[in-house]
Formats: sequence, structure tokens, C-alpha cells
Amino acid sequence: MEDGKFWETDAPFIDHEATALASRGAQMVANFLLIPVFFMAAVVFPILFVMSGDIKLVVAGILFGGFPYSVLLFAIYAFYYQLVSDEILRIHSGSGNVTLTIRTHNGKELNRFEHPIKEIQRVEARETNDSETGNSITVSIKGKNPLGVPWTLDITRFSHELYVQGKPSIDRRRISVIKTAERYGSILGVEVVSWVKLRGILHRDLRDEFDRDWIKQWILTPEREEMNRRILNQKQEDRQKIQ
Repeated sequence: MEDGKFWETDAPFIDHEATALASRGAQMVANFLLIPVFFMAAVVFPILFVMSGDIKLVVAGILFGGFPYSVLLFAIYAFYYQLVSDEILRIHSGSGNVTLTIRTHNGKELNRFEHPIKEIQRVEARETNDSETGNSITVSIKGKNPLGVPWTLDITRFSHELYVQGKPSIDRRRISVIKTAERYGSILGVEVVSWVKLRGILHRDLRDEFDRDWIKQWILTPEREEMNRRILNQKQEDRQKIQ
């Protein structure tokens, strides 16, 4: 037997690295909206509140409103860095890990999420409609650790490159997310599940740019939904057999 072959029990992984830069629009929102809002909330409002002259009101505000207000300031701060930061996705066969790193333009690391590739179950594209947050179209890598705790890596920003190559539209956004899910499903060798509401009737430019058979394959029909459920149910059954 050749050296090393006995230990190669898993499918080979493709080493991959991609960077999603913060968009110009996101940077403008962060710099021209969030910075003034944060300055007003962190400096101006507290000064005006203290100068109101009502000592009892000031003390009560600090005691009962200090913590919630600090949480609000931190949320604004975190959202600012989310808008201006870059994301780096690394899939490394040597370490056997998939890593999502969030960092600033100057290289300062803000956060890092790392999971074993063998825990990955699928890549999922999803579209949700919420009365408060509006329409959300995302793509993520889904996995579960040995203790049965699920985890998610949101890789939606890596679909932006395909999205900006053509005329912006909600259908192009849907297609770019599904294409991104397909790409990483192929790299990782896992199933792709899409709950994105891709319509059968698309603009002619999109039908010409993307293969019609491909579009027909990913239209969210009852048959597609049933296929998704079979995939998820099969994964669940496989995990139960292993346990």
C-alpha cells in the first residue's frame, strides 16, 4: 500500500481563500451617518442631560439607564465596524478548518470564526420576509459539532462580486446568492439547499446571461421544497444512525 493512502479516509478538500471588501455604499453609511449618530449619543446627549440641572433625574438616569444606554452605544459601534470591515474566508485542507475572519482595512482582526470542515453539513441559501427588517437574502455554511450544537458561517458578502457585475435587481441578488451557495457546496463537497424565491419569469438579460436550464433547476417550486426537505431529513437520519 502506498504511503499515506491508508489514512485518506475523507474526500479531499480544495484549498481556497476569498476576500469580500466593504462596499463603498456601506462605508458611506458608516462614515456619514453612524459616526455623527455615535458622537451625538456618546458626547452631546450626555452633556445636555447632565447640564439639565435636575440632580435626582441625573442620578436616576445613570443608575437605571446607564447600562441599557451603554449597550446601545456598543451596538452602534459594532454596526459601524461591521459596515467598514473586510471578510476573509479560508478553507484549508492542511488544518482541516474553514475560517471566517473579520478585519479592518489596516489589518486589525475584529473577529474570527473557525470550524472543522468535517462538521459541515450543507450550504444553504435562504430568503426571508419580515415586517420589521424587510426582505433578507442570505447564504451560509451550516454545520454541527460533536455535541450536536449547530453553527453557521454567514458568507452572504461573498456573493457581492457576482451581484455587481450586472444591472442591480432583486432577481440578480437571488441568483448571485444561489450561485455562491453552489460554488462553496462544490468546493466543500456538501449538499446545497436553496429556499430563495427565484421566479420562473425573469428579465431577458438574466435569462440570456444565465443558463435557462440552470434557472429552471433553482426555481422554488413545491418539488424543490420537497427535495430540500428530503435532503435535510436524510442528513438527520444519517446522524441518528451514527449516534
